[in-house]
Amino acid sequence: MTLCEIDPLFSRQRMAAEVIAVLDETAQVKTFVIRPPSRWKGFIEGQHIPVEVEVNGVRMRRFYSISSTQQRYLREGVITITVKHQEHGRVSGFLHERVRTGGILYIGEASGSFTLNHSNPPGDIVFIAAGSGITPIISIIESLGERQPGLAMTLIYYVRNSGQVIFRERLELLSERCHRLNIHLHFTAEEGRASRDQLLRDSPNITASAVYLCGPQLFMQRVIQELKASGSSSPDIRQEHFGGPFLAERTPLPAMDKVTAKVHLQQSGREIESQGGQSLLEIAESHGLQPKFGCRSGVCHECTCVKTGGQVINRLTGELVPEEQEFVQACISIPVGAVTIENW
Repeated sequence: MTLCEIDPLFSRQRMAAEVIAVLDETAQVKTFVIRPPSRWKGFIEGQHIPVEVEVNGVRMRRFYSISSTQQRYLREGVITITVKHQEHGRVSGFLHERVRTGGILYIGEASGSFTLNHSNPPGDIVFIAAGSGITPIISIIESLGERQPGLAMTLIYYVRNSGQVIFRERLELLSERCHRLNIHLHFTAEEGRASRDQLLRDSPNITASAVYLCGPQLFMQRVIQELKASGSSSPDIRQEHFGGPFLAERTPLPAMDKVTAKVHLQQSGREIESQGGQSLLEIAESHGLQPKFGCRSGVCHECTCVKTGGQVINRLTGELVPEEQEFVQACISIPVGAVTIENW
């Protein structure tokens, strides 16, 4: 099924947006230029939108940050979302492999609080991103660059290697246009993880600055830990969780390809066997169930289910969740052994 075969009138709750262009950012990342319908209410830089597609008859939704500016939307009537093809990612894979120029994407209204007040920005602004976490941040920086080109800003951007730098050309243009924007690229395969000394070298006044931090959960936890250890004062940090664990920060999981489970769904009376580290949500969907979900990355908690027996591994931290913990997020919970879910 191609995207163009989805009926634009399928639901009044969704809005059909035309795909104007599809751009390659890296080998694993694409930017989709889309034109929302006239009734779409717009956005603030740093916000995200829900995107829905139908994969093998199952409607699936993901949230993607808008990677363009309000100014561009007002000029051209388009916005962009930038998507990394996640391993085994059903929606990201569909977008990368099936969506073409001239197709349709279903979107919703923008939301999210990872935004900057343009009318009264703080004196010092430091942006720290890892991997795809650059997507909402570049939107904010570009907007500030157009509105206040003399504003002092620092971007500290971590990627695995040089081939994974997203928006390389846009960053180079920003560096040329905004003479007080300092950009620091770090390749974790060579330099290792973010450290206190490194952050202080890039931004000596970081503990007295407003910090906007976006990336995988484990990466952000480390950055906050390093910043808190860097001095007596703590910076003002706003953060946005983005995607799964950053490769350089990943907590070693048990041998996930060997993890097996037998999941008993109490409400429907079904029993499902799985192996290979599938999440509860993935297991349910692969057997035709359609439990509620939202972000699929452990942020929104819409997929929370009731576990009345057994243990699960938190995919983000690699830790076993205590057996007595009943409420778990299905999208990031990998069952181990016999697990019972009460409300499915």
